[in-house]
Amino acid sequence: MDPEDLEAGGDRGRMHGEASDHGRVYQAGRDQYVAEQDLHLHFVDGLRQVRRTTPSTGSGSEECPYPGLAAFAGEHAPWFFGRDTVVAELLVRLDEQVCSGGPLVVVAASGAGKSSLLRAGLLPAVGRGALPVAGAAQWPRLVLTPTARPVPALAGRLAEATGVDARRFVEAAAHGPQVCAQVLHEVLRAGGRRLVVVVDQTEELFTECEDLRQRRDFLALLAGHVSAVFTVRFSPDGRTLATAGSDEHVRLWHVADPKRPRPAGPPLTRHSGAVWAVAFSPDGGTLATAGNDQSVRLWNTADPDRPGPIGAPLTSHSSAARALAFSPNGHALATGGENGTVLLWEMRTDRAVRHICASTKGSPTQGQWQRYVPGAGYRPPCR
Repeated sequence: MDPEDLEAGGDRGRMHGEASDHGRVYQAGRDQYVAEQDLHLHFVDGLRQVRRTTPSTGSGSEECPYPGLAAFAGEHAPWFFGRDTVVAELLVRLDEQVCSGGPLVVVAASGAGKSSLLRAGLLPAVGRGALPVAGAAQWPRLVLTPTARPVPALAGRLAEATGVDARRFVEAAAHGPQVCAQVLHEVLRAGGRRLVVVVDQTEELFTECEDLRQRRDFLALLAGHVSAVFTVRFSPDGRTLATAGSDEHVRLWHVADPKRPRPAGPPLTRHSGAVWAVAFSPDGGTLATAGNDQSVRLWNTADPDRPGPIGAPLTSHSSAARALAFSPNGHALATGGENGTVLLWEMRTDRAVRHICASTKGSPTQGQWQRYVPGAGYRPPCR
């Protein structure tokens, strides 16, 4: 340690060594690895990062192919050998997932080399055009670990990978996975691209993150439903499928080609409990969902890639809403509750207004308005 640094209160150290003839001096502030043949020195900074010191000799290559205990990274791809068969199998599986949707999960014992396989094997292969999908070599590719705050971590990496202002994704993530997914869909659609995401050290989602909703939102953004699916319904034209379950999310899927289903739009996430039932209107333009939170919600599904909520939730049930169905002409919606209650809802606005005005014999009071139009601001239409 330099005495001057100590006197100045500095925390930097300086090491000095001298050798003559065939003598050698090895010095490192942390762990050190020595490759004897060409004598390239590396020292490890933690378990995930490796930094290379200046080679002690000018002969031979200036890059060391051995990262020590750390995993191989993308820049180590030229030296990543012996896993060609596994990489080829992963490319085949990834091609299948591109067509069918959903995540590709790589599972193996700790220390088997999963991180190296994905970082230095699969991702560089995709970048070289080995994935047999048009334009795949230009798709953004990103690697992340969940950390204690997985959703903000994902939002930040998405911004880096797509070149979008990070604040846009962070703000979208703060409003839930539906909004964040919608932003991502818009960005990728504008460029005609898809996105390859590798989530490494997935166990951090459970060992580091204590927020159950963050876990669910993170998985919902990446993997579709993350728990039991309770209900499924086809749209009247058979081209869209709606699914929902205990993870509180409703998802839409393009199924015009049953052999190649794919996600349609972002997940619908306004319910605060399990979703028990879904139903399309006869024209397919509206989706109704019933949940454990005692609410029934309506969604505009005229464009399944851009679904959105319609109005306020219907909240007259005093128990979990468990069933629903549209009338054949779409003019009425019937909903059933866990306590045996069945409610009928008028779906035509003009008829609903006339019914309210007739029932209240003039402008309804605020209490009556809340009864007939729960959740909507008080704006009596009667004259």
